[in-house]
Amino acid sequence: MNILFERILKSHIKSALVFLFLIFGLYYSSVDNSFQYDDKHSIVENPHIRSLGNVPMFWLYPEFFSRDPENAMYRPVVLSTLAFNYAISDYQVESYHLLNILIHSICCYSVFLLLLLIGGNRTISFICTLFLAIHPLCSQSVNYVSSRSELLAALGLVAALGAYVRYAVNRTGPWIFVSILFYCFALFSKSIAIIFPLWIMAYDFQTFRSLSLKRYFPFLLISFLYLLFTKSLLINAIFDEPVRTLNVQFATQCKALAYYFYLIFFPVGQNIDHAFIESYFFDFTVILVTVFVFSFLYFLVRRNYFLLGSVIAFSSLIPTFVVPLNVMINENRLYIPLIGLCILISTYGTRNKLFFNKGLLIILAVFFVLFTSKRNEIWSDEFSLWHDANKKNPYSYRAGIYLGHQLRKMKDFQGALHHFERVLELKPYNPVARAGLALTLQQKGELKEAVKEYKKTLKEHPEMKDLNYNIGLVFQLMHQNQKSIEYYTKVVDDSPHFSLSLNNLGAIYENMAMIDSAFYYYRRSFQLGSIDAKKNLGRLEKRFIEEIEDSLGSGEWNKAEALCRKMLDLYEAHQLGEFYFVISLFEQRRFQESLVENRKLISKFPDFFEGHLQLANNLETVQDFSGAISVYLQLLDMPLKADFEDIVLKRLNKLTKRDK
Repeated sequence: MNILFERILKSHIKSALVFLFLIFGLYYSSVDNSFQYDDKHSIVENPHIRSLGNVPMFWLYPEFFSRDPENAMYRPVVLSTLAFNYAISDYQVESYHLLNILIHSICCYSVFLLLLLIGGNRTISFICTLFLAIHPLCSQSVNYVSSRSELLAALGLVAALGAYVRYAVNRTGPWIFVSILFYCFALFSKSIAIIFPLWIMAYDFQTFRSLSLKRYFPFLLISFLYLLFTKSLLINAIFDEPVRTLNVQFATQCKALAYYFYLIFFPVGQNIDHAFIESYFFDFTVILVTVFVFSFLYFLVRRNYFLLGSVIAFSSLIPTFVVPLNVMINENRLYIPLIGLCILISTYGTRNKLFFNKGLLIILAVFFVLFTSKRNEIWSDEFSLWHDANKKNPYSYRAGIYLGHQLRKMKDFQGALHHFERVLELKPYNPVARAGLALTLQQKGELKEAVKEYKKTLKEHPEMKDLNYNIGLVFQLMHQNQKSIEYYTKVVDDSPHFSLSLNNLGAIYENMAMIDSAFYYYRRSFQLGSIDAKKNLGRLEKRFIEEIEDSLGSGEWNKAEALCRKMLDLYEAHQLGEFYFVISLFEQRRFQESLVENRKLISKFPDFFEGHLQLANNLETVQDFSGAISVYLQLLDMPLKADFEDIVLKRLNKLTKRDK
């Protein structure tokens, strides 16, 4: 066994394959796990990732990150990979998960190579990286497709540091450019990568190299330009619309450090929504953590060989102290700190020639694999994820609301109502919970109660203008057309439901036999990309054609003409509609009008065989035989089917004999 282990360690390819097979084996059962949480607005309902042609736009417009412009983030690398996934598999979730697993595998192997570069013992470095690969806290970053940003940023940072170390050791210029490129890759994956200059300073300090502004300048310049480009997003998050005040955010994240420390070493009770409340500067835990941090800084000054791992472990959490986020505790934020911890343990083990007890390592590895496998199961679908969250944190508004919506989708309306009502007991003016309650009542069929709850929510929170769509839909279901029209027309044009509102307005007007208005709204909705509106326009067109054909078949020429005129008012150029219009005029013996419209028809559709044939027929009727012969000869130059060609030849022969 030891011989096999040594052979693996000596071969880079074999080492890489171990990481690849281990991680794929651990996570393969999760490849068909569903999209979760923010995946809805950033992937499933994000139209921008559905075309590789949008990739250049990802680098210019942060709004392309999501379906909702207000959720804008500058992550062009992440969006490019999502567009790649969509191009090869549409929304088949397996390819998205497989790419996440692959990135995690490459990242772990890159960490192993980095440990060797900075002087780590090969065996200790390999073992440390194996535990990083299977650590349960990595499961959120791998299972949650939107957390790909964390994986890509970590990969870019580790590669950038590795290239910088090679530059420092070998003194070769190209490596510094490689480092800069990987830093850009990380920064354009997630903004937390902006802390990278601290990493290279820590490495230089740890290895007793002089700190050099000239050496750091390219990295600092890129950081400055990045902040300059994304300043509007940062100003909005920190000053204009902060989730909480800066002092509360800072104190809360101080306490979070202690909680993160606990999670890393005791990864039990993992949750998508941890039970964690805001803190203030005079909280005991905050004071304790502050004392610990300063004590640790003093320790680092005395023992600088632990500096790099410590800086990597703590620096990626620095942005969370400044930028208030909705979720106070998030497990995927620990992906990079785990890399720092891996470096710390490897450094300590290498310096002290420490080799771990094999039995303890095996037991720990088994526990890690079991915990990670359990998390994979919990991430299998949204119900499983939020049921687990609600069970572990029953006082969470977020978990209650998401679980309520999952139960609603499963048509467990009583269960859904229970959770929405529970949230409203905890927080009576929570608009999302009340809107969820209203939606559940709507789907349950209690439409009057649903309207009441929607209106109450809109009254308490007038900024939630999108609820006008929901109210309009309920009134439509109640067949109260005028009220439905009133609310649909209040839906603003930047609403995700705007296109749906237009399509539904078309349906209402169609039911009211107001075809012009129906067509107008269907067409507007279709122009915004609505598939339903496209189907409705097609059905409306088919309805027109069928009515016209029925009128022509029954000899109601006037009615057919009126229908054709109405149709052509709506459709600027419609081949069949214009053809039937020509026929309706011809059958009323209005030959000259029919000829005029016939010539318009074939000028618009020169390859329309039936149009040419009718023109020739019309010319024959008005005894313009030479004109008819000319049209028939033109028809013979067209690629005709055999039966049509026979018709033309027969008519042409008949006219030719007549002239003779």
